[in-house]
Amino acid sequence: SSSSSSSSISSDSNIVQSLWARVLAADQRSCPVDALSVSMATWSLAKMWSTRQDEDPNDPQHKQRVEWILRHLSRQDIRENMPPQSVANMIWSLGKLAVKPPLTHIHNLLHTIAIHPYSSSSSSSSS
Repeated sequence: SSSSSSSSISSDSNIVQSLWARVLAADQRSCPVDALSVSMATWSLAKMWSTRQDEDPNDPQHKQRVEWILRHLSRQDIRENMPPQSVANMIWSLGKLAVKPPLTHIHNLLHTIAIHPYSSSSSSSSS
């Protein structure tokens, strides 16, 4: 049973590694990145981090991924267009990764939830 769980972790890790290879390759080609892509990439990295015991925060590959996340999180258009569930995933992921973005980024993400059109449309439909 432990070998099946370790092969599952290895398989998940390979999938996430492949995803990140594509994310970073697209970034080098200056492909557009949207809010959902940033939150999904961050969540996948945090998920991989939580399943691997040998993850090293000083690993250059890990640092490169975190730098990518923070660079895109600092973009106003990303923060303003992130759906509420993605904001929640992003905050969980940053905590899981022990990444400390500027508090203004977190404040702006939380502010986004308060004014996001998805928030107001879901509350108006229940009236």
